[in-house]
Amino acid sequence: TFLWIATLAGCITAPFSLKAIHIGTTQRCIDSEVKGYGSAGIVISAVNDTLIFLAITYKLVFYHIASETWSARATSFWKGEGMGQTSKLLLKTGQLYYLYVLWIIVIHILRGLLELLPA
Repeated sequence: TFLWIATLAGCITAPFSLKAIHIGTTQRCIDSEVKGYGSAGIVISAVNDTLIFLAITYKLVFYHIASETWSARATSFWKGEGMGQTSKLLLKTGQLYYLYVLWIIVIHILRGLLELLPA
């Protein structure tokens, strides 16, 4: 519940972190200032997604595998061996979703770092 509320609060801050100015005499505008807390929603959402992914993966891997060895659990994590169809599908789609989230976060961070470099 705390993470859900934190994600909501972090995303609500985004509109308040932007200032815009008009482009000439047009009806369009462009961002003129972005405050530091503007990316709080992205960071909090990434933390939320990470913790949910880890919790689901923990339940799937540790409770569906009869073996006590770490190598069997690692194989189960990467290949889904020893799991039923539904559990394996849930694990694989969760991994793909989390990979996508990480890719977006990395792009966002790199874009932010590039904006800090002098022109």
